[in-house]
Amino acid sequence: MAKRKARTAKRSASRTITVRQPAPIVVKQASAPVARRRSSGRRRSTGGGDGNFGRVALATGLGGAAVGWIEKTWPNLPAFTMLGKKGTIALGAYFLRGKLPYAREICLAASAIAGYEFGKDGRVSGEDWDDYDPTAPQVTGVASQV
Repeated sequence: MAKRKARTAKRSASRTITVRQPAPIVVKQASAPVARRRSSGRRRSTGGGDGNFGRVALATGLGGAAVGWIEKTWPNLPAFTMLGKKGTIALGAYFLRGKLPYAREICLAASAIAGYEFGKDGRVSGEDWDDYDPTAPQVTGVASQV
């Protein structure tokens, strides 16, 4: 292998140094933000928000069918005072809504049916207000009028 020649570096005696002028100082004053210009194009629509209406209506209808089935299956279902049978079913479904898959819909349907009955007849089915007497059977005479 051939021997390499040693290179000698040529150095210049003087080196050029460039000095730049400092950038000018610019002071900006704070101003109010500029309002963004509204687009004049057509807006997108979401379709009126009725996306789940069919599913909710069907589920509530099935809940109403379930209320009818519950009343048919258990005719001696106890009814709470002022709630009636439908209100009792709605209350039970409300408390079971996390455990049963369609308890929420049953609760909605039973509440709607109870509200309908109360609006139509002034009472809810299964409510025994005709037999309701707030006084004890032993109380008679002047004490019953107070």
